[in-house]
Amino acid sequence: MAKQFPRGAQEPSAPHPGSIAFKYSWNQSTEIKDASKYPEDFIFRCADANGERTDRAHAAWCIPLVEVETVSVDENGKPVAPKEADSVSISEYGPGHTFIEHTQSVPHLKRQRELDRQQRTPPPEAAKSPSSPQSFTPHRSNYTLADYQQPLTDVQMSWWARVKTWLGLA
Repeated sequence: MAKQFPRGAQEPSAPHPGSIAFKYSWNQSTEIKDASKYPEDFIFRCADANGERTDRAHAAWCIPLVEVETVSVDENGKPVAPKEADSVSISEYGPGHTFIEHTQSVPHLKRQRELDRQQRTPPPEAAKSPSSPQSFTPHRSNYTLADYQQPLTDVQMSWWARVKTWLGLA
């Protein structure tokens, strides 16, 4: 009896089709990249016999990543470059436009990048040598409990961190 795979899936040992199309909504461009330049855990989404995500070596089937669509918008929902975006969403697809995964940044991404930059760059007075011990000032945030989103799993977080770095958002 032949194995039944989900749509777009293949044997774990089968090779990747070869390239990944990175599509950007803000400028309607597409970049075709060689899949061999990326780590295996990025170019394949694999699952065990129960459908749980696993590495390729322990998988019952894998879906090769062949398309990544990035939608980046400003505070008003207008398309902008990812580095200027208030929100970025990324959808991944396998062969035949088989949906794999969707990831979205937290709201207020642009504001968070500004806060991160401020924390990395000390104010001019901090550059002076202190004459007395500095007191601890806790980080204050304007975010409310409604802004909280469930943390991603380790696998998704590491993938999201890599994508953010690739997009220049990290």
